[in-house]
Amino acid sequence: MTTKPTYEELEKRVKELERKSVDPKQAEDALHESEAQKQGILDASLDRIRLSDTDMKIIWANQTHARELKIHPEELIGKHCYTVFVKRDTPCPECPSIKAIKSGTIEHTVLTRPSIKNKEKTTYLDSYAVPLKNESGDIESCIQITRNITKQVQAEKELQKSEEKYRNLFEDSRDAVYITTREGELIEVNESFLDLFSLTREGLTVLNVQQLYVNPDDRKTFQKQIEKKGSVRGFEVKLKKKDGEKMDCLLTSTVWRGSDGNILGYQGIIRDITERKKAERDLREREEELKIQATNLKEVVTALRVLLKQRDEDKTELEEKVLSNVKELVVPFLAKVKKTPLDRKQFAYIDILESNLNDITSPFLHNLSTKYINLTPKEIRVAYLIKEGKTTKEIGDMMAVSPRTIETHRKNIRRKLGIEKKKGNLRSRLLTFQ
Repeated sequence: MTTKPTYEELEKRVKELERKSVDPKQAEDALHESEAQKQGILDASLDRIRLSDTDMKIIWANQTHARELKIHPEELIGKHCYTVFVKRDTPCPECPSIKAIKSGTIEHTVLTRPSIKNKEKTTYLDSYAVPLKNESGDIESCIQITRNITKQVQAEKELQKSEEKYRNLFEDSRDAVYITTREGELIEVNESFLDLFSLTREGLTVLNVQQLYVNPDDRKTFQKQIEKKGSVRGFEVKLKKKDGEKMDCLLTSTVWRGSDGNILGYQGIIRDITERKKAERDLREREEELKIQATNLKEVVTALRVLLKQRDEDKTELEEKVLSNVKELVVPFLAKVKKTPLDRKQFAYIDILESNLNDITSPFLHNLSTKYINLTPKEIRVAYLIKEGKTTKEIGDMMAVSPRTIETHRKNIRRKLGIEKKKGNLRSRLLTFQ
């Protein structure tokens, strides 16, 4: 059974309570100090913070409104938020504060507003609203915290565009594009990779890239090079399709690192160069064939040169024999016939015969006809007689034509020899063909 405290004990307890009690003025000062600290914290926040009643009239706002919107917080007090921030006569349906007051819970939304600096641009606001209740449990106000996330949204959009761009490049590439772990597990590939190796998406989960190498040692060589240099370009290797068909491929790849700098895997492209390698082999074989043909052709040319030389020697020998026979077997007898009694006509025939034989054996006619093949037989005959010192009249009598015809031949010969408009004796030019 408890005993009642004595008077002395009660007096002692009262004095202790009086000692512990707070002076009202001190309590008020402490409250002001605490509110000032809270106000300072709220004003230092980078977010816009405001307190509104259930009618959306602003009760209080922090200094961020002044820094960001160029509106002093005191100018906001008592005004409806929608008339100040969006210039409306009615509340915004997307306002999180209105939603929070209706739902009684925290509401969150991303608001879009025209930019203050440029009305054609959009400002993105990440906004939270927290309803505040009184002692009776009724909502009497709402705190709204708003953060400007325009730069973040723009960065995300740019990142998304970049990702879409590289995703399109990844998917639309005609080369096989891949990303693998260091151990060879395929993380991501494009459609060209599947087509190249005759694979399906489902089949990738059980496939290791090492299975694509014809020679496993090539995979080790590839890993050694890429981990030493950080990248590999133009690495030629034989790979195989799902059905075992072998391909000549060109592999270009770079390492894929984690945030700690450690190598996690590899990313790169594979190009099928089977047709190119076949074309190169065919070209080398063709070059070898051409070399053999060139050697054979060189031998044929050498043989032809020998034959032509032999032919020229045979021709020279034949010409020498004909010349010798004419001089030794024909000309002496013609000289004897000319000493016999002949009438004028017979003598003329013998003279023509002797002249024609001289023409056949003369090197002059050979040289002239070889260099100037456009001379007619009559012009060659006239040129020979001019070279022999015959006059125009003498040549006309011997050829039974008029002197005027011989003069025409002389002009044609000068023109064809290229001395038509040059000074110089025609006979002197013709003597150079001896």
